[in-house]
Amino acid sequence: MKKGSIHDECLYLELSHCSEDRIFPLHTSIVFFLMSYCDTTPLKVFLVPNKDAADCPLWQKRVPANIPVALLSEQELPPVVRICRLPAVVERDGNFCRAGLAVVLRHIIQRTYDIDSSRKDVLELLGFKKTCLKACAEVSQWTKLCEISIPLAVESFIGKSIDNRAIPPEMLYLENKLGEPVHIHNDDKIRRQKLRQRTRNKNNKHTKKASNGAAGCSDDVSVVTKDLSEETKDRKNEEPTHEGSEGGAGCSAEGAGITKDLSEENMESKNKEPTKKTSDGGAGCSGEGADGTKDLSEENKDTEGLSVELRTALAKLAVEQIPAVSSREQPSIRKVKTSDLPPLEHLFAEGLFFTLTDIVLFPCLHYFFVSLGDRQEQILKALPLLCRWYQRVQEVPGVKKTIVRCDIQLLNLPAPVPSSGMLFPISVENKDKKMETMDPYFRGGPRPTMTKLEENGISARFIPHPCSSSQDWSNLPVAANPIEGMLSPERALRKQQQLDNIISIVTKLAKPGDTIVDFCSGGGHLGIVLAHTLSSCQVILVENKEESLERAKDRCDSLGLQNIWFLQANLDYFTGSFEIGVALHACGVATDMVIDHCIMAQAAFVVCPCCYGFMQNTVKYTFPRSQRFKSVLSYKEHMVLCRFADQTAVQLPAERRLIGKNCMGLVDLDRALEAEDHGYTVYVTSMEPDSCSPKNNLIVGTREQLNAST
Repeated sequence: MKKGSIHDECLYLELSHCSEDRIFPLHTSIVFFLMSYCDTTPLKVFLVPNKDAADCPLWQKRVPANIPVALLSEQELPPVVRICRLPAVVERDGNFCRAGLAVVLRHIIQRTYDIDSSRKDVLELLGFKKTCLKACAEVSQWTKLCEISIPLAVESFIGKSIDNRAIPPEMLYLENKLGEPVHIHNDDKIRRQKLRQRTRNKNNKHTKKASNGAAGCSDDVSVVTKDLSEETKDRKNEEPTHEGSEGGAGCSAEGAGITKDLSEENMESKNKEPTKKTSDGGAGCSGEGADGTKDLSEENKDTEGLSVELRTALAKLAVEQIPAVSSREQPSIRKVKTSDLPPLEHLFAEGLFFTLTDIVLFPCLHYFFVSLGDRQEQILKALPLLCRWYQRVQEVPGVKKTIVRCDIQLLNLPAPVPSSGMLFPISVENKDKKMETMDPYFRGGPRPTMTKLEENGISARFIPHPCSSSQDWSNLPVAANPIEGMLSPERALRKQQQLDNIISIVTKLAKPGDTIVDFCSGGGHLGIVLAHTLSSCQVILVENKEESLERAKDRCDSLGLQNIWFLQANLDYFTGSFEIGVALHACGVATDMVIDHCIMAQAAFVVCPCCYGFMQNTVKYTFPRSQRFKSVLSYKEHMVLCRFADQTAVQLPAERRLIGKNCMGLVDLDRALEAEDHGYTVYVTSMEPDSCSPKNNLIVGTREQLNAST
């Protein structure tokens, strides 16, 4: 494709194959679902078919009607897209790319809001502090589950014969998560409202008759009144509240879900005339989704009869916030300890509020349920919470329209078990984690661990820094100087010294035409100088923080650099080949991820670790790393070294800093030995001067023996 035909932003989606009712991979279906929900097309969309899907005409029927799509071959992809996994978005002049499902989805949401600032309902998908699915999947179990594991599990399940289909463990894990108590910001206040509601219901259970729609909820029928002071006045003349839950999943005081048709529930509770919905964002959650909802801005009348969890969720979904009950809690409620308050139940995947996670999971769960066939009733008995969640998401404003646009044929699932009987047991996994957390890592300090290693012939080893050259910063353009990266003069000087140590080694290793990848690049301090200094090499900055990478892009634009690309993505989404990998102060496990990437690419690496205290076992990485360390130390003993390796700050006593430096050396020796197990020649050295950073270790690895010059 010619460069002139690339729009400001182009979205590239994979097309592996398609069927009568879906497009694969599910990542592509999920992106289409979100774009339909946003009801805008700020991006030009291209489907990139593989060999099996190139001649499949069904994709045209599966693409939402409101999204223009064109086909594009893999050979026509922009160069920066070929080095990463799809989905991917390319903008500006073709050298800035965002890759990975979560990164792309978050960008679509932000772009939608940038185009139309009234779409706050879309922006709210990013959740509290806009962090929904922001943590990278390599270290976040939740992001990995939603972004990678669930879609792959569903695809694998669909591809198996019916006789060989068992419930994927990922589904059972998600079911278990929905059964855990919700912990959100300011949940103490909401839990006290729930306790007040429960207390009031128990006091009034003999004065009210349970309605037909609330059968089975008995003692826990939720009744929320507009003004707490009114509930003590004329109780005898008050009409009973009806809760018309078609699926029997009425609103319990334990926090039941959204009913099958919330508009009918509101009509039954107050006998009010429905009003037109004011916008696509929706001012309520009716059974018709985006059609014919009530005006939730009319005080609290429409939310009477709803649980505290549901009232809170509706207030978030409403265009105009539902006024909160402003009366002060009774003394008996205020004095209850936080630990004795009733837990909050999940309404949606991440708690009480509809977020991007629900958008990701809905297509996956729908196609999973569809594929169950004759075994649907049997399997769904083990997944009652997912069934309730599936029905609840359908009632969110905007989702109903999205379902129609995506031509999703909803399933009429069996009525889920009422949530009032739900329990919140602590899983075995959580118990183990709690016990592990309670164990004191620092018993006896680091000396016993260090002594144990020495007795087995293992001690920290450093070699002098092999290169003493430094940059002449006065002759470099101002935009290449770290002070342009919003650093103070003192910090910029230390950053220059850090860069000198790495650049001098990379310059010795690099050859014309090499590709150098700056992992965890941040604002690009290292990568920008490398691109300017080694103009015959291609430099790629890989960073998952958008703001940092955009600052680096602006600096490079002012320098006019043509040999640098920018990739906003988690490390696992970078798939390009390269000769040298670098990282300056890669935090915690990120150092191990960088070294692992370099080993897989058979590339040299120059890495400066940081934040040793944040290291811990993750989904993908376990510690110790090397076989030699594993034969001597346990995980907890290795964590002792990691925690004390962080104690190198200049404010600490010299003796403690020395212990910290030795612990750093041992942790990095473990990393070096792991790389040596893969055929690398590795050494650990210190940056000069030591004062340039408390975390001043460098791990350098090459595939061949270092020559005499280095």
